[in-house]
Parts: sequence; structure tokens; C-alpha cells
Amino acid sequence: MNLNRAAWRRPFNSRRVRSKTLRFERLEDRLLLATVSWITDSDGFWDVASNWSTGTEPGPNDDVMVDRPAGDFTISHRQGSNSIRSLTSTEAVTLSGGRLNVAATVQVSNTFTMAGGTLANATVLGASGTKLVLTGNGGTLDGVRVDGDLVLGSWATATIVNGLELNGTVTLAEQYSRLDFVGTQTLSGTGAVVFGNFYANAVRVNDAGTTLTIGSGITIRGGSNQGYGARLGYSDYWGGPTNIAVVNLGTISADGSRITLLQGSFTNAGTAEARNGGE
Repeated sequence: MNLNRAAWRRPFNSRRVRSKTLRFERLEDRLLLATVSWITDSDGFWDVASNWSTGTEPGPNDDVMVDRPAGDFTISHRQGSNSIRSLTSTEAVTLSGGRLNVAATVQVSNTFTMAGGTLANATVLGASGTKLVLTGNGGTLDGVRVDGDLVLGSWATATIVNGLELNGTVTLAEQYSRLDFVGTQTLSGTGAVVFGNFYANAVRVNDAGTTLTIGSGITIRGGSNQGYGARLGYSDYWGGPTNIAVVNLGTISADGSRITLLQGSFTNAGTAEARNGGE
């Protein structure tokens, strides 16, 4: 049998075969967020790993949830530096030491107490009755936004660094309470600072040669007829430098009593008034 090899050839396709190069687009990095829960039906410390659902302290990408229906407990942050994404709690929270950095929001529908330590970068929500209370041990607010209430008790000092955005109300609610602004600062937002009629309360500029700017949406009101009360700028009770400046773009309203401006320089580009017998 004679086989013609040509008969077994495949038909020739004159079309050129074109190759294609696959191209891949790089997408942005995605972080996997996690909810970390308090799992202990008792008071306890933040830095004890076994109190948390992950067996370790919450981290920067974690939304922290504290909700124990079995009772009314207190979670205390006493030491160390911790960063989390958010904090939501139906239990009481106390910041007594260390530093708690919160990238997003804090919402505590219970008592939120500062008795030392630093709260940084957080937005403290006003929803669910969140109220931040400072005791005599005070605390530092570093770049914080307060949408709820901030209450300063007796001998409480709130030290402000990197600005304070206030959209709620700060109340200097008892004697010897004060806001200390460290360095040149701006008090911004749409909220109010209220002086109670108490002894030696103050909104104070802490460092020589620095300026406190009161934003256009801010109201400082109330006043005090008590000794050394309702001082703005420099406090003749607490001392400190006198070569400081206050720039008012908002409203200063001595309502029914006295607000005393003590400073090296005062610039008023807003409203400064006395109402209801104030001065």
C-alpha cells in the first residue's frame, strides 16, 4: 500500500496567530476589620488578654465591643499604649493610665471616666448618652473631637494637646476645675464651655508665648462670683506665664456673673458680652 504523505497534511491556514499579553491591575490593599469582645462577667483590666474574645488585647484594626447583660461592670485601661479602630460599650469604662488611641469613634452608654491617662484622636459621640467625666486625677485629650458632654469634677484638669473640636458642652462643674491648653491651640467646633459658679475654675493657656484661638462656632458662657473663678487665659490662682494671647472669633458671654480675662494680649473678632447682670 502506497501512502501519499501529502494526503495526510493538514490544510495550511495562512492567517497569522496573534498572541495576547494578559495585564493585571493592582488593587488597593484591603484590611480585614474584626470585632473583639469583652467576654468576662466581672470588672477587669484592659491589658489582661484573657478578658478578650481573641485571647489578646485589641489592635489597630479592631472594633471593640463591651456588652455583658449579666451585670454592670467596669473595664479599666490602666497602663500601656493601645490603638483600636472604635469602642462601643454598654458597660462603664475608666481610663486611669496609659494611652488609648482610637482611630474612629467612642460610644459609651454608661459612665466613661478619665482618671489619668491619655485619650487620642477619638471622636467621642453624644449618642446613647455618652458623657466623659474627668475626676481629680484629670487626663489628656490629644487631638480629640467631643460631640457629647465633657464634665470636669472637683480638682479635675483636662490637658488639651493638638487641638480640641467641641460640638457638645464642657462644664466646669465644681471648684478647682480647669481646661489647660498646652502650646498654641485652637478650640474649634460648634459647642460651648460653661463656667459654673465655683472657686478657682479656669480655661488656661499653659505655655509662655502661645495663643489660644476660640473658634467662630464656640461659645464660652456662665461665670463665677467666687474667688479666682471663671478665669480665661491666665489664672491668678493656678499661676503660669502671663505673656500669652487669646484670640476670640466666637462668643464670650458673662451670663449672670463674671468672666475674667487675664492675658498678655486679647484680640476680639467675635462677640464679647455681659448678660443678666453679668460682667
